[in-house]
Amino acid sequence: APPKRFHCLHRMQLHDGEVRQLEFTLDCQSLVSVSGRRFLNMKPVDGPGGIAAYTSPAYENDTTPTVVKTEVASGTIQWQADLGSLPQALALDQNSQHLKGLQRPPQLAVALGNHNVTLRSLDDGTVLKTFSSRYGKSTIRTSSMAFGDGGSLLWTVGTRYAAGETHHGYTSVSAWDAIRGKRVATAEVPGQVMSSGWNAHGTQLATIRYFSNLPSGSKHVPWAFHLWEMKIARSKTPAVSSSAEAE
Repeated sequence: APPKRFHCLHRMQLHDGEVRQLEFTLDCQSLVSVSGRRFLNMKPVDGPGGIAAYTSPAYENDTTPTVVKTEVASGTIQWQADLGSLPQALALDQNSQHLKGLQRPPQLAVALGNHNVTLRSLDDGTVLKTFSSRYGKSTIRTSSMAFGDGGSLLWTVGTRYAAGETHHGYTSVSAWDAIRGKRVATAEVPGQVMSSGWNAHGTQLATIRYFSNLPSGSKHVPWAFHLWEMKIARSKTPAVSSSAEAE
């Protein structure tokens, strides 16, 4: 029979700032979390005529973002480290947590607001590599990441806005060599990514994209769901391919 009540195992204060993301390790014995700015209060936002229409959270901008690994059974902090910039996305390399004989330790990746991606050891939090996710003149806000191809690739998903009056959004997917920190391939499709999710091996990506440039009076909904098969095409023009889609 299902339990009649939920029981609180631990109540932990791991961060001073808001918790942006958290993930369990593969063995479910530890929890990795990243934080952003510290919450101050709910601030009223004035509507027309000086009437408070709603409240919005206010944050302290001087908060130091951190990443913390915590033991689930005891709630004990195993290690913590300063990030230096607001985190945008977190990914744990699942393959590196159970494959023996690898030349690298178990690792995780954190995408930061300064467009850097930091690879850290899952064992002690030390920095293994840092590289920039910028390419060309594009500025992309990373929304999610996943390790693929046995941990040698790191996939990033974000939104790029076209220059000019239209400011149309494009969902940008890039593959990075996680060992060298070099971009391998990039593919873009119209629409701003609203949400995305990965399978455990980084081989499939689900996205929901929003389209802001639909013709007036269009009968189509302004968003679309797609399921993508993630792989590098062995051709002169590397790309990712769509295996299924539904609108």
